[in-house]
Formats: sequence, C-alpha cells, structure tokens
Amino acid sequence: HGIEFQWHWTAIMKFYTDRNSNSKKPIELTGLAGRLEEMSKILEQEEAELGSENMGPCMEHFLQHKMLEQMSALSRADTPPGIKKCVLVFTTRLLSNSKQVLLPQMGIYTAVQKLIGLCGEVLAAPTEREEAGFLNIVCQKIRADPSILTCFLPTVHEERHRSSIPNGKQPDGSCGDTSALSFPLLRACLTLMESADSDVSTLAAECLILCMSNLGDEVAHYVIAKSNMCSSVILHLVKLYCAIPHTLKAADIDEAVTSWSADTVTSSGSADHQVLAPGKRKLLCFFKWLGFTDTLVELSNAIVGAELGKTFLEDFLQGPLFDDFTKAESEESFLFITSLVTTCLRNLNSKDLVATVGSFLLGEQKGSSASPKDMLLERGRDPNASPQLVLTTLQAFEELLQRPSKEILDSLLLSHLVGRNYQSDVAAEAFDFSDDDQEGLCNRVGKANMSDFEISPGSSPVSRTFAPAQIHRILNCFLMLLPDEIKSCEETDSGYDAYISDAHRQYQDMLAVTDGWEWPSEPVREEPPSAEDDQSSDSQPEADSLHHGYYEGPFLSMLLDRIENMHRQPYDVNLLVTSLISRLALFAHPNLHEYLLNPLLPLAPGARSLFTALLKVVEEIQVAVHGMENLKRKLMLTRNALLNDSGDDSALGDESSVLEAIIVLEEFCKELAAVAFVKYHAAA
Repeated sequence: HGIEFQWHWTAIMKFYTDRNSNSKKPIELTGLAGRLEEMSKILEQEEAELGSENMGPCMEHFLQHKMLEQMSALSRADTPPGIKKCVLVFTTRLLSNSKQVLLPQMGIYTAVQKLIGLCGEVLAAPTEREEAGFLNIVCQKIRADPSILTCFLPTVHEERHRSSIPNGKQPDGSCGDTSALSFPLLRACLTLMESADSDVSTLAAECLILCMSNLGDEVAHYVIAKSNMCSSVILHLVKLYCAIPHTLKAADIDEAVTSWSADTVTSSGSADHQVLAPGKRKLLCFFKWLGFTDTLVELSNAIVGAELGKTFLEDFLQGPLFDDFTKAESEESFLFITSLVTTCLRNLNSKDLVATVGSFLLGEQKGSSASPKDMLLERGRDPNASPQLVLTTLQAFEELLQRPSKEILDSLLLSHLVGRNYQSDVAAEAFDFSDDDQEGLCNRVGKANMSDFEISPGSSPVSRTFAPAQIHRILNCFLMLLPDEIKSCEETDSGYDAYISDAHRQYQDMLAVTDGWEWPSEPVREEPPSAEDDQSSDSQPEADSLHHGYYEGPFLSMLLDRIENMHRQPYDVNLLVTSLISRLALFAHPNLHEYLLNPLLPLAPGARSLFTALLKVVEEIQVAVHGMENLKRKLMLTRNALLNDSGDDSALGDESSVLEAIIVLEEFCKELAAVAFVKYHAAA
C-alpha cells in the first residue's frame, strides 16, 4: 500500500512542478481527482486491515509529510480549476470514514482550519455543496468530542492579543466585524445558510446548531460581543416574513404547515415545494427558518439562546409582526396575522421562544397604547364579529394556555380575581363551606343519587376550597343543570366515567406545570399586583357600566359572553369556548377554582360567575325549544351527528344551532363536574 500511496502523491506533486503541465486544464482532464480518490481508498483499506487502534504506515506518512496542508494550499489557488472541490471531497471522506482521532493532529487541524476559511467566501459558489458537506462532518466530529472545538474557535486570550495590536490596526482587508477573521467556522455557516440551494442552507444550519450547542460560556460571550450571528439569523427570518405576499389568506397557512410537516418527516428536500404556489412557498420558507431558529435557541449555549430570544423579540416580534397587527384593518388581514402567530406558537419547542411570544402577545409595546392582547380581545368580544374571526381569536388564547406561564395566568385571569370582589361581603360572613343547608344558586336542581362517585374524603382536607363538604350538591348543580326534558341521553349512557379518567390525568399534568408557582390553598382577598388591565381601554367602560364595581376582566368577560350566547353560535365556537373553560378549571388557584367550579358561592350584587352564565343560557334555551316537535328525537339525531360522526343534522335547518348547543352544554356540564370531583379527591 505504502509504495502505491506515495506514487499517487508524487504524481500529484509532479503535475505542479512540471513546466509542461497546463494549469488551466479542467480538473477532469488532469487525472488529479482520480489519484486523490485512490489515496482515499488506500487509507480506508489500510485502516480496515489494521484496525482503528493502530495507525498504518500510509497514514503516518500522510501526517508526517503534512499532505493535507499542501492540499489546502492548492485549494486556495484552485489550480487547476476544480481542485478545491476534489480536496474538500477528499477531506470530508477522510474525516467521515476514518475511526482514527485525526482532527487534533497538527497536520490535520491546521489544514482543516485553512479549508474552513475557504468555505462560504462567496454566495452561490460552484463548490458550496461540498463546502457544506465538509463543514457538517467537522461539526459532527466536534459534537462527538467537544474538546476539539478549541482548535476552531477563538479564545479570549487570542482576542486580547488581537486587540492589543499597536494603534488598534487590523490586517488589510479586514472589517469592523472581527468574526470573519477569528471565527471562520461561524462565518462560513452564516454565509452558506443564505444559499438558494435548500440542501446547502439546511446543512449549514445544522452546522451552526452543532457549533452553538458545544460552546463554553466564555466563547458564548465572545460570539455575542464580536459576531453578528444572532442578528444575522433573525434578520433572515424578518426577510422571509416580509416576503410573504399580503394576498395570502388564513387558510393558506394550513397548507404551508402541512407541507412543512411532510418535508420534516420525509426529508425530501424541495420536492414538496413544487406543489405549492409561489406565495405559499414563501410562507413555507418562513416557517422552515422559524423551525431552525427555534431549534438553535433550544440547543444553543444558554447565553447564546437568551440573546437570540432577545433579538427575536426586538427585531421580529416588536418590529414587522407588531406593525402588521396594528395595520390589520380588514377582517381578512387580521385573520391572517392572528392565524400566523398562533401557528408559530404551536410549532415552537423552545421554552424561551414560547415565553417570548407569550410576553409579546400580552404585554404593552413601545410607542403603542394597545397590546396584541387588547386587539385580540376587542375582536373576540365583538358581537358582530364573524364566527371565523371569533374562532381564530379563541385559538390564539388556546395556544397560549397549552403551555401556560404564571405571567399568562396573572395577565388574563388572576389579576381580576385575587381581589375576590366577585363574592358578596354580607353573605360571605355567614357562608360556611360545611353548611349543608346553604341553598345558594342550586335550590332548583334537586338531589341525585351520588353513590357512583365513591367519595371518601380524608379526616382533614388539604383545602376546604378544593374539597368542600357539600361536594355532592356542587356536582348536582352541574349534572342537573339541564332539565331532563332537554337532555339527549339517559344517565346510564352519560359517558361520565370517561370524563373522570381524563380529568384525573389532565389535573396531574396541570399540577406538574404549575409546580413552584406558590399559589395559596385558600382564596385570597388582596389588591392585584397591577391595575393596568382594569384601566385599559377595553375594560374600563365595562367596569363603569356595573354599578357594584366588579368586573371579571376582558378575557373572562369574553368567555362568559360566549357561554351566554351558545344557542346563537356555531358548534365550532361553542366547542372551543367550553374547551378553554375546562382547561382553566383544571388550574389549582383557589380564586379561579371557586369562580368557575363553585355554584354555591354567594356573589356580589351585579357579579356573575360561570354557573350564573350557564343558568342564563339554559333558561333561554328552554324558551327557544318550547313547543318544538319531536325534541327528544331531534336531540338524539343531533347527538349522533356530533359525537359519533354518524347521522346528519343538516335537515334540522334553523333548529340545529340550539340543538347543537344543548349537546355541547350537556357534555360540558359532565366535564366540569368531573374536574370538580377530581380536584376534590386530590385535596381531600
């Protein structure tokens, strides 16, 4: 092997020393590519025979004579044209196939450094695919052994030495951004990420993720201070966002996301792009880059991740995205921007970015009196809003509550509930949770057989709010809210057990999410930490309209208004409203719990609760169905159509809306009772 290996190398060198060689010949006509490939095969065959524990004579000769160093020098001149591509392929193959630890070897890493410096020098270079493949294998080796990273990243010592050059002069050709000189691996990745070739940009993005996940804190601070990595990544996201045509509709987002998901699963490159119209393809490009940004934040060193999140907020969310929120005057444009934000939030995995988007949606923005939350609530509470607009608005809040934070709950709900002003002061003095004679709001619902609930409280409940003595009557309030004559199913076929099982699992999940939030076990009566929401433009008129002063806040107000109008709303809206409230009911904050799940709570004059809103809609439904022929049969037909995906209620015409509302209400009450029961058992 050794003689043949040396013969190939000698022939390569002879080409460069021979005066008769034509250096302008294409590489294909010189035989150089074939000789480099033969050298690769010899090294691989030698290692296969000797094993990775022992270094063979050919590899020793290769390292001793620093052949890769000489190859990298030939690549710089790219003479004959195409030798750079051949050397990149040779080096990628060497590093990829050899089990030897080669990168730390002096003759290897110095040559690799020089080759990295040749990558990404210009956009759309003929060798960019080979450059991306080469960078990728280098970064994979770094991931396998993070200590190798020191060979390719600047150290603080080097930077101090660089900054100590007399008069602060830099070498010719340099610019203010020293990352191009001292951090070629980062520069190459950032340049190749801009490639129009999706395979190249994807590989370069993977390289950047691998690099950033292996950084130590010292180098991470350097990246932030001395490179434009964070701003480059987010600037590209902004460019892709701004390229999305304004003519697209909210429905187009689903098609782009479906294509994005399929592309992620199949890794089929650009094949899926061809089925999309140009505008939707631009939308897909934006979502793909958002996915990359999300992964980069999630996997990077925490210092870099935090800076990326900050740049994401300032340069993207508070910039073009907020501008589009404020400029969305037509319903179609607001539908699109709201759907886009919801889809972004749904597809983010990084906790930092999820929290950043949540803060953006709920918080005040610089130079604006309104937050995105205010704009969403204004449209969601508009009685004249189209069902699609209401649905889209509710979906945005649903997504926020899928991965909630303490700040989200405080902003939307608790700042309006911790004062406990919804409770009657007079009645509260006499109100006792163990008083079974207390009729409250449930004096009309009667008593039911509760033997199925198997209630066995402990001797001392953890919380009398979550485990009240009159739990039977609380459950009765929900389960018997609908009169028998307008129920669609018998109690024996209620499906209640399934709700209990689901509620138990969901409550355990919610307790895990809220662990460490330090919520009290009993209701608190205190001034909210901030009264800003009460003074906002959309809440103050409502507060003024209530003589007794209590206002549940714009978010709860929107949900209760929707509950009271269930019989006038489409099925999809009712389903989402009840789903949102069921999720809120799972939270273990005592004020929120009693407001949503204690029908016996004495309310302040003029205040309403979830139960009073339910009572109101049930009373209006009873009036609406009065005298309706074959009511039970129509309810069964509607139930089958909605719950079992069989049957068709379209023949019911105008009656379908109120019949569907009854079915949703019936199931919603079972769900609320199940949540109250599960929380009772957990606290008893």
